[in-house]
Parts: sequence; C-alpha cells; structure tokens
Amino acid sequence: MIRLGLATYHDNGVDFSICPDVENPQGLEEQTGYTHETITAILMKRVADYLEEDIQIVQIKNDINSVIQDYNLDVLNVSYSIIKGIFSEKAIDLIPCKVVTSAGNSGEDGEGPIAKFNNVISIGAVDKDGNHLGFSSYGKGQLDYVAIGRHEINGRRRQGTSFASPVFAVLYAYISKRTDKVIETINELVVDVDEHGVDLKTGLGWLRMEDVKEWGDNMTKDYFDDDDGKWYEEDVDYLAENGIVKGYEDSEIKGYNFITRGEVFHLIAKLKKENEELKTMIESIKK
Repeated sequence: MIRLGLATYHDNGVDFSICPDVENPQGLEEQTGYTHETITAILMKRVADYLEEDIQIVQIKNDINSVIQDYNLDVLNVSYSIIKGIFSEKAIDLIPCKVVTSAGNSGEDGEGPIAKFNNVISIGAVDKDGNHLGFSSYGKGQLDYVAIGRHEINGRRRQGTSFASPVFAVLYAYISKRTDKVIETINELVVDVDEHGVDLKTGLGWLRMEDVKEWGDNMTKDYFDDDDGKWYEEDVDYLAENGIVKGYEDSEIKGYNFITRGEVFHLIAKLKKENEELKTMIESIKK
C-alpha cells in the first residue's frame, strides 16, 4: 500500500483519512461536489488502480505543525498556490517525505518560488500525447518533470498542473516502495517529449504510467515494510504472493508478534483452499 498526503487550504467536508481507499469515487463526487481535493483524490485512485496498488490518502489541512508531523507518508502532494502561500523553506525541510507540487498555471517562463526548496519535485503538465500544455508554467529551476495534466472526470474536462502533480506523486510513491534509488529509476524511465535531455518546458521528461507499470511488473514486490532482511522475508513474501497472508493495514507483517487464534484459523482456511485447488488442477491434468 502507498500512503499519500493531500495538502489543502480548507476543510471541504471530506476526511480522506477515514475513507482511505476512496472506494466509490462517483459517490464521493455526489457527496462533496467537484472540489479540487475530491478530483485530486479521484485521480490518485485512478493511477493506483492502473498500477494495481492499494492507496491511502490522508488529507492534511494548512496547519504547518500537522504537516511536519510524521504521518508515515510516502509522498506529500501540494498545489503551487499552497506551497507558495503557506510553506517556508525551513518547514519544507522538516517534512519527513518527498514533496511533489505543481509548477503553476501562469504559462510563463521564469524562476519560481518553488525552485529554492530542496525537498520539492515540481511537475508541469502535458496532454496524453506528451505535448506541453500552454497553461503550464516552466523555466529553469522551476520544472523537474511533467505528467498528464488534462483529464476527463464524469464527462467533464479538468486540467491544470495541480492535476498533473498527483499523477506523478502516485508514480513516485509506487516506485519508492520497490527501490531506494527512486530518482535514478525515474530518470531512466522518463521520456523526452521536447528537446533531448533537460529542457525548459518538460524538465527532465515525462513519467508515463505505462512505463512505470511495466517496470513494476518486472520488479520483485516488497509486500511488507517491516520484514526487510528478516529470516522469514522470503517465506512470507511467497505466502503473500499466493494470497495466503495479507499482513496488517499498516503494510507490516509483525513477524515477532504472538499469533492469535483467529489468525491461525485464517491461515488454515487459506491453505485448505489452496490445497483443494491444487487437487482439482492435478485431476484435470490426469484427465
């Protein structure tokens, strides 16, 4: 599971931390209207679904103290207007995860205020064919990468760099779960859509969902956050891959905890089912 923070100016009535899977985007739209945060959450869920990855979205209000607390986030997604108006360089440096932000929609070239933040990745917008969208701000020190920033949601067009950055944020989080060399991996996956190498309008390039998905499918999945290097890592990953164990909601297996009676019965049931399916497969082969 990837865990993303969604920073917002205001409380729009939706607390994504208590509906972490955003299981019903249509119902969410009907309940809250087309707020910026709702659209962003829906885009994040769409990308996560495409990647076949569970996602948890935590909405964070504009309280600096709450933002710099360790929410155990993989990425914090922030719009350009929020990062420009609220955050200081010192506050950004205290956030214990990578911050992904939109480049702004002025359509201008120039040094932006986000250029000074070391912990920030700035995202511009392209269309589905990789063409630079005219509203997307750009310029040396202001733009790192681009993602698709024009989307159709329930038959209505939504566009802006603030709808490109959440796409990139999910892709970044997905990659970070599978390798420590996140930026190096991204730089290998990005596609040049303008000039070769770094350019003003598309930065280092376009990070495409399909390329990240193909890369992820070829990687060995790390199912749990707390089993790295443990003697049981290979075994529990095998069990997770075959649907026998799922771990806990915080993506941990808690291998040294006492096992409960309910967990024992769950494992027996799963193993029995797998054994029955194996017997059926063997019988069909014999025939």
